[in-house]
Amino acid sequence: MNSILMAPEILVFSLATIIGSVIWFVRLEGRVNYESKINDKATSSMQISIDLSHKRIDETKARHEEMEIRIFNDISQIKVTLAEISGYLRKQGE
Repeated sequence: MNSILMAPEILVFSLATIIGSVIWFVRLEGRVNYESKINDKATSSMQISIDLSHKRIDETKARHEEMEIRIFNDISQIKVTLAEISGYLRKQGE
């Protein structure tokens, strides 16, 4: 007789355990999906930042190359001018 009374209690306990487990898994899945969305947004934001950094690096390289060419041209012009001055001073010394 005691075992007959236990059967409904075991059934209620089992159902409560199953329902609790289902609720826990649903909440866990929701949390995982939420964190996945946050990670996707963060990854997208980081990719935009990386792309912007690459663009700035490319712009800096281009400016550096332009400055290098101008400096080279200026130094070449200075060499020519110094050679002219040197030639003039040699003529004056003769």
